[in-house]
Order: sequence, then C-alpha cells, then structure tokens
Amino acid sequence: MAENIFLENIAEILEVEKESISFETDFRNDVEEWDSLKGFGMIVFFEDECNKVVTVEEFLKAKTIGDLYKLIQWGGG
Repeated sequence: MAENIFLENIAEILEVEKESISFETDFRNDVEEWDSLKGFGMIVFFEDECNKVVTVEEFLKAKTIGDLYKLIQWGGG
C-alpha cells in the first residue's frame, strides 16, 4: 500500500486531518482523541484492507505510525 494512502486511512481512523500526522507521529501520545477503539479500528483495517493480520502484541509494540506501516509491509501475520 502506498504511503500516502496508508496515511489517509490512518487519519480517517484517528479522526484527524492527514496533514496533522506523519510516519513519526506517536499515535498514542500525539493524537489527542486516541483511544483503544481507534486501535481496534486500525487492527481491523490492517486485516480487511491490507490483508495483514497484526496481533495485539505486535500492535502494542508499535510506537509510531511508521512502525505500523512497517508491520503491514513486512510483518504481522
């Protein structure tokens, strides 16, 4: 998945403007409206749209949006 499309989808899940996030964004600490429901939404997005199973353990290890992108590119199931 292209980086810009990935960011668009993550921004939609996080309910923020795409321009307000980057691959360096610490999504748990830098996104004001972060909650576990958004995290669940990301895990579902990875499976449904990216065809990658990311375990909760893998997700919890990720710190930045870039870490999540790496999971769907090379890891996570």
